[in-house]
Amino acid sequence: MEIAPALHPSHREARQRFLTRGFLPVQTEEIGLYRRWINGWTLLTELSAANLIAWGIAAYRALYKVIAGYFCSVWFPCGGGPIEIQIHPSAEAPRIPLRGLIDALWETVSGTGDALAIYTIEERLLKDYTDVQGYAVRTDWTDDRSEYIYRIADLLELSGKENAEKRRHLRKCAACDRVSLAPVGKANVQMCVDIQNQWCGQQDCGACAALCGCEKNALENMTAIFDGNVYEGAYLYMEEKPAGFAIWERLDEERVFLYFAKALVSDFNTYLYYKIAETYFADAESLSMGSDMGKPGLRFFKRHLGRHTLARKYRCAYSKGGSL
Repeated sequence: MEIAPALHPSHREARQRFLTRGFLPVQTEEIGLYRRWINGWTLLTELSAANLIAWGIAAYRALYKVIAGYFCSVWFPCGGGPIEIQIHPSAEAPRIPLRGLIDALWETVSGTGDALAIYTIEERLLKDYTDVQGYAVRTDWTDDRSEYIYRIADLLELSGKENAEKRRHLRKCAACDRVSLAPVGKANVQMCVDIQNQWCGQQDCGACAALCGCEKNALENMTAIFDGNVYEGAYLYMEEKPAGFAIWERLDEERVFLYFAKALVSDFNTYLYYKIAETYFADAESLSMGSDMGKPGLRFFKRHLGRHTLARKYRCAYSKGGSL
């Protein structure tokens, strides 16, 4: 049973309108269907089927609909605020131009009192969305939503003077004979939630939820769909006790999406990331690690983990009858 938050009162009428127009609630048991549709080329974890299940349910009560070959999801933030629509990379070629999709979404949104805003548009696709005729279009982006992409070879090399201290730290961790990795599987994936519970006990739960929704709920949704043929994971053991975990998806020979990672001992937080890369996907090209969601500590960590690219996630807001 998936974990979902209460719907914010300001979204009740809008969500009902989407339901009457054929949108359906995102459900964990339909993950196979979402994977078949969301199968295009992307470097962004936010557009993946796993993210739709984990976070789309846990924090946004997401709905979805396939409109003429486009897989669309609608997200309702638990704290209120503007609804978010995402267009996911699809396995099938769309059967109508993008203008036709925007028209269909506009007709649905226009009676809700909300603006039509498409989120998480990759930079390579931005021109397609801004060139849609018949609308005034406003485009923006923030660092909070941008996604961190690392070349795995850079993480494993850690060359240069700027990484000297990090190399020393990792050698020290690796020399500790009380530390080891063990695989996460369907039979033991629930232990990730136990570790997350311990981690959450050290945090300000309210501050975390206000920024991104409940990560524990998202992880519980992830464990419900965990399939060893699709997802992988590793536990970090210290003195034979579980002290960390990571869950990721290897989409192909090039792309790895890291969804969750936690270490209960802060000194081994960085070590966990490097060790799983070295052990499980050293031959891949890139590692996508999501955004920092505006969390200062997470932003510092991700920006200092190694050389990276910030993949911007754009938003396009559409209006008729004048400028925005």
